[in-house]
Amino acid sequence: MRRAALAIAMLVAMGASSAAAEPRPRWLAPFLAADPSAAGAHAAVLRDETAIRFARDGMRHVVRRRVVAIGDGDPQSLGAFAVMLEPGGVLATFRAWTIRGGDIAGTTGADGCVESALDRDGYVDTRTLMLAAPLPRAGDRVAFEAEWDERAPFPTYVWMPQQGRLPVTSAALHVEPPHGWAVRLHPSRVALAAPDSSTGSVDAEVRALPSVPDEPGRPADSALLPRVFVHAVRAGTGDAFGSWNALACWYAALARDASAAAACPPGLALAGDGAGAIARIASVVQDRIRYVAIELGAGRWQPRSATDTWNRRFGDCKDKASLLVSALAASGVTARPVLVCTRSRWDVDAGAPDPSQFNHCIVAIAWPDSSAPAAATVSAANGRRWTFFDPTDPTVPFGAISAELGGTWGVVADSAGGLVRLPPPTATDVRIDVAGAIRDDGTLRGDIRIVLRGPREPSLWPLFEPVDAGERESRVRAWLLAHWPHAHLESCRPARAAADSASLEFTFATGDMTRPVAGDRMLTPVFFTRDALSPPPDTARTLPLVLGAPGTIVEHWRLAIPDGWDPEPRPAAEWHGDEGDYAAAIQSQPGSITFDRRWKLRAWALQADRLPAAWPMFTAMRAGDHPSVLLRGR
Repeated sequence: MRRAALAIAMLVAMGASSAAAEPRPRWLAPFLAADPSAAGAHAAVLRDETAIRFARDGMRHVVRRRVVAIGDGDPQSLGAFAVMLEPGGVLATFRAWTIRGGDIAGTTGADGCVESALDRDGYVDTRTLMLAAPLPRAGDRVAFEAEWDERAPFPTYVWMPQQGRLPVTSAALHVEPPHGWAVRLHPSRVALAAPDSSTGSVDAEVRALPSVPDEPGRPADSALLPRVFVHAVRAGTGDAFGSWNALACWYAALARDASAAAACPPGLALAGDGAGAIARIASVVQDRIRYVAIELGAGRWQPRSATDTWNRRFGDCKDKASLLVSALAASGVTARPVLVCTRSRWDVDAGAPDPSQFNHCIVAIAWPDSSAPAAATVSAANGRRWTFFDPTDPTVPFGAISAELGGTWGVVADSAGGLVRLPPPTATDVRIDVAGAIRDDGTLRGDIRIVLRGPREPSLWPLFEPVDAGERESRVRAWLLAHWPHAHLESCRPARAAADSASLEFTFATGDMTRPVAGDRMLTPVFFTRDALSPPPDTARTLPLVLGAPGTIVEHWRLAIPDGWDPEPRPAAEWHGDEGDYAAAIQSQPGSITFDRRWKLRAWALQADRLPAAWPMFTAMRAGDHPSVLLRGR
């Protein structure tokens, strides 16, 4: 986001070129003649056009046009337009216009665009070109036109009629296949008035797409916006991605050489085919191969040789998956790469076999006996049982499924493969125990023990990573001070890790847990796990509220208190619902006081229509997470 904002600022700083001698494209005429006030005060995409012409040799010609009413939106962000070119793509035209008062106030050409080859996942050889309309103001309209030729990896295209939160008045698609070819469209999250298949050109249009509400805690734009999968199909050959089985066979062929038993590096295969051997090989690939994404050419889809990945000690997700498949194959265990999509990107549309739906690769293992870990194993449609493992994610132990992938769809790269629903996410269990003593002066000293089971909780896992003692102490100190700014870390014991759990203990002291109140003491403990969920501003919601990774968090405090101090009773806070269970209680005994907080989350997200019924959950958490106990002196 910071990179995009900087690019827009650079483009705006370049200024506007003169529009006096510029020809006016015919397609702009309706927007020059239209009354600017007709679009209303709010920002909107008035028109979005995409035209694609596929060629037999794999080339495609693309034309993109867009007109945006700035309205009351931010002129800088709304006045910029980006296109992405495949490797070797040639840009023919890229122009931007600012329309003010029914006339063109300025125009900018391709020489004013900013280019980047960076992606949030790493370095890619696709090029992102961004162009800004010259000095737009609120109330203006900005128009863009880009035209280019590129070689597509396969004759498909993903049309996004709405590419951001703005409402879209009209979006149009025009597709021209080679002579004798057919065009197939599959819409997702949008109704489309267009034929499913045509042997000639195809036109489709959608109108009145509403804006995406910017509601707190909602899923990402990509998970909410409509998309249409476009396939150009050669006559008499059938769609290469016409079924999930066809897609599975395509990727099986693409990954076959890289993941074959013959590609296994010497010494990586282990003797035996039992659960222990499989887990050891999986751990080696997960821990010793660093994730580095360099997506160049065919490497964007085709994995590199298992031997090359092992020798380099780095690779992307499909490289690591192929290395593990190769090592298992050399050990006598059948395994396959699996195309998957992370939940934070979008949900896979089970009706649209298309490789562009996937952004990640993991491994499916055909377990050789009945000892397969049940939490990571499912049966495919053909009856074969697959156990799934992600060798890229170091926070997910063998036998577990992450919240990003649990319950989503995957394609097993096998001739008898196809679409498979992955197992539900494996719950993460976190337990934090605080044992200490409050002194007469109100200071607190004690020990903290943290135990993780299942997938590693992201905010805690850095404390357990294999680092030297100094680095671990530094991380623990930073984590402690983030919650208790006046705390002091006295000592830190080495972390202990097993296959599915990890634990850590340290000693602390702090002076800000109590304060004097008229001769008594007010104890206000700050839970490490409090405020797990922030309530939305109101119950008028239209989009799901993302709750987070399913699991259980337990925090237990047992504090000794000085003789003669008497804790004031406090009511418990509790809530139970479909999405989870919450309970927080305070109990006192002679000489001690205990705090218990338990939060069990079962659902990834809270659907909008469930929010009113679940509102008491936020109320209970707000009360239970912020306890204050008066310690009266005797």
